[in-house]
Amino acid sequence: MTLLLSYSDTITWAAIMLLLAGIAALVLTLGKAKIISSPAPIVFISSLMIVVASGAIFLITLKDGLERGRLQDFLMLALILLCMVLLSGVVLLKFSVQQDLKLRSAIQCWNAMFNSSTDGMVLLDSNLRVKMMNEAARRILMLDDRAEGRSIGDLLRLSDRGLEADLEQIAARNSESSLMVTLDGKDGQEHRAALSVYRINDLLGSGDMLLILRDITNLERFERKRALLQAREEMLRIADHEIRTPVSVIRGCAELIKKDREFIPLKVMHHVDLMTSQAERIVDLLHRIAHGSTGTSLSLHQHDTDLVQLVREVVHRFEVTHSSQRVVFYSQVEKFEVFADHTLLEQAIANVINNGLKYSPEETQVVVHLETIEADGLLIKISDQGKGILPREKGLIFEPFSRGSNVGDVSGAGLGLYFARMIVESHGGKIWVEDNVPKGSIFCITFPRHLLLETTGNTNYSTNKRRSLASLTS
Repeated sequence: MTLLLSYSDTITWAAIMLLLAGIAALVLTLGKAKIISSPAPIVFISSLMIVVASGAIFLITLKDGLERGRLQDFLMLALILLCMVLLSGVVLLKFSVQQDLKLRSAIQCWNAMFNSSTDGMVLLDSNLRVKMMNEAARRILMLDDRAEGRSIGDLLRLSDRGLEADLEQIAARNSESSLMVTLDGKDGQEHRAALSVYRINDLLGSGDMLLILRDITNLERFERKRALLQAREEMLRIADHEIRTPVSVIRGCAELIKKDREFIPLKVMHHVDLMTSQAERIVDLLHRIAHGSTGTSLSLHQHDTDLVQLVREVVHRFEVTHSSQRVVFYSQVEKFEVFADHTLLEQAIANVINNGLKYSPEETQVVVHLETIEADGLLIKISDQGKGILPREKGLIFEPFSRGSNVGDVSGAGLGLYFARMIVESHGGKIWVEDNVPKGSIFCITFPRHLLLETTGNTNYSTNKRRSLASLTS
């Protein structure tokens, strides 16, 4: 050490300062590695400074040691410098291993996000050719074969042919953008997708771009359906207002006829009474559906109701308006009392029966059959001999404004079965259609008896509690 300190050469002291600076930078950087966002370059430069400074000092001391014949001091200093270089190398190697592990972890995290994302992700090169894409993108683009290396315009099967030019402009101005595109699906239908484009500015200047694809076809369908539901509610309110006047005229005429009851045959009076009650029922039903609906349920006016008698009355009304042989009623149950809204349940059953009559030939029958099921519930089966409902449409016929594809020129708004489902489900029941194509349709409605309610109020039914069959029949 005395050999080195005896020298006043400027290069020697510069090398010593460089060595000390490198050691200080290395120590400070390693101590704050969790705080510094990018410590790798600093560690590399610090280690390089130590190696260069140690080498310079080594050469200077070797020259002077040989000239002055003090090789013992030179060897001691060389050993110290060698230890410092080795220590710096070990630190640099350890830090490099840590950075490599972090890089591998980041790559694994990226791969996990890339492959598990529900949005389609496509990495493009500067020529707009695919470098890689995830499974979600393959699903959205309906791709079966390999996509890497192909042009993005070919893969998108665009209806909007200007997209490729838009991507080139985004690449040219080094920016980001969001687009709405229409894709030509392999199924022959158009699909809507939201496409976001991000320019990747890496150190190599590769000019890659990342495309994020999101299929919004179902979202747009949902928005359209919501608009239809809002239109339906408005339509029902208008219908409630407009139908009151003609129905009031019908009811008034019926009341005038009743005043001459003693001069009118009993059978005619029966039809007049039926006309009056149905006019009142129409007004009440329209008002309640228009003003009591919350979209998925209805406001219920519940009373003790015998479902068997209720279905029998609905069938009888159809016997009056149709041939008595067209609607056939069978029941294995004598009585099934529930706490329910009599008017709404009548309408639900009538909607399903009317659906069967509407789509069946005139000479065929609609059969209404009642039986008990497990858990002491009631099953109502309504079967017709029409065209039936295709399996792929079974889940759609209970949606608003939905009709089967095989209805032909039979008119309808697609609301009858929707209202039936709303009413049945509001009572805790279930409704579905069984496979029977091409022999007709079989609609099934179930009402579990354990959902019976007991009210402690008078008209508002604000406090309800369950009651069992035993408490009902005791």
